[in-house]
Amino acid sequence: MAAAALAMMATTACNKNAENTEASIDERFQISESVSDSISQIYGQMVGGYILADYQNFSDENKNDQMKQDLIKGIRIALSEGKGNGVMMGLQVGMRMAQELASLEEAGVKVDREAVLENFMRAFQADSANMEDIRAINGLYTGLMQQVRETEEAREEARIAESPEAQQNAISCKAFFDKLKSQEGIKFTESGLAYSISVPGDTTTISNNTLVTLNYVGKLIDGTVFDQSREDQPAKMSPAGVIPGFGEGLRLLGKGAKATFYIPAELAYGLKAPQQIGPNQALIFDVEIVDVQNR
Repeated sequence: MAAAALAMMATTACNKNAENTEASIDERFQISESVSDSISQIYGQMVGGYILADYQNFSDENKNDQMKQDLIKGIRIALSEGKGNGVMMGLQVGMRMAQELASLEEAGVKVDREAVLENFMRAFQADSANMEDIRAINGLYTGLMQQVRETEEAREEARIAESPEAQQNAISCKAFFDKLKSQEGIKFTESGLAYSISVPGDTTTISNNTLVTLNYVGKLIDGTVFDQSREDQPAKMSPAGVIPGFGEGLRLLGKGAKATFYIPAELAYGLKAPQQIGPNQALIFDVEIVDVQNR
């Protein structure tokens, strides 16, 4: 027993010596208060300088005293309350939610942020997560967001339709097609597509999924060329993969045919036209069918 007691005393002494040694190391290698103070000051100045440099590149509408104060407020919250992992996670989640809510508000949703926070807390403070309920709520949210997107699209289409450019294009294109009706050699389909065939081509039929090799030039009704195939490399496409009027025109032709399509806006891009075309524009395509591959 005496030997055991001596062993325990020796072990205890060793442990204390180890603790004293560790404490002594920490004490001997402390960062001085002056260095700590300097780091605090210099770090703040350094990051503040970098952020100011970024701030100066902001757009004019976001470069004001209020923006600076808001930025400082956010940093103060992070530095004063951000010592725990939970707080930092909360700040990250909160920032992501704030960005998403801002996007919803830009889309016209009148967001009640207090209601958002109240319902977040109710869900988050529950005893457990019910994945079936969460999936059901996600489904509801997806449906609501679909309504938001549809409203956004309708709003944008109305804005474009009422623009001077779209209205003028509609008037010009109507006059253009009225004139086409009196021109010899031009035929119209039930959909409103106008076309003329200069070279009939063979009897090969073209269907929706046929791979067509062709040369083409696309023009506006004023003659402006907006698209064309390369001279040394004909284009390849299927009627199913192009605008409705162009696809309908291809199905009227065979291999070797040459034709011109006059496509009204409703069979082209309508209000959703690329910028180089413009809304409510009718299109003209000169085409030559080089090859036809039915699949």
